Amino acid sequence: ASIASQFYYKVDKLSFYELPNSYPNEFFDLIIIDNIINHLDNPMHYLNEVTKLLKPSGTIICRVPIVSHTEVLSELLQGYWNYIHAGIVNKERIRFLTSQAIHTLFPQSHFEIITRKNENINLNPFIKLFFEEIVYLAHNFGISLEQLTTNLEVYLMLLLVRKK
Repeated sequence: ASIASQFYYKVDKLSFYELPNSYPNEFFDLIIIDNIINHLDNPMHYLNEVTKLLKPSGTIICRVPIVSHTEVLSELLQGYWNYIHAGIVNKERIRFLTSQAIHTLFPQSHFEIITRKNENINLNPFIKLFFEEIVYLAHNFGISLEQLTTNLEVYLMLLLVRKK
């Protein structure tokens, strides 16, 4: 909020529970949703409510952790799903999203995706090779897993979307 206030006339910092009932419809030019979608019981409902607050052609900046990162997949393949105090499997998260699932939150009928940027964390080359081998073997059985290696390093996804 302190950085944004250098560029905007007014910046309000609210909890995600306060926002939908705090302002009239079509009030905001921009809403930033940073790392909270995965903490909500019903993200679609929340986004519908938040979208009402956007002016026509208003924008949303949304950042979401990606569950298909190797940090999660490696543990899962070993039979673990341990909630921790930080990271993708933070014990406070109740939703886990993939790169493809995020796009369902912003349907083309209501939003235009302006920018999609991945925030990556590099991984061990041997782990990357291991997953590439899984993709190769799956292909030999007629199973397409190309997205697996594409998303291994994606830790967070940042979307800039415009309301239609």
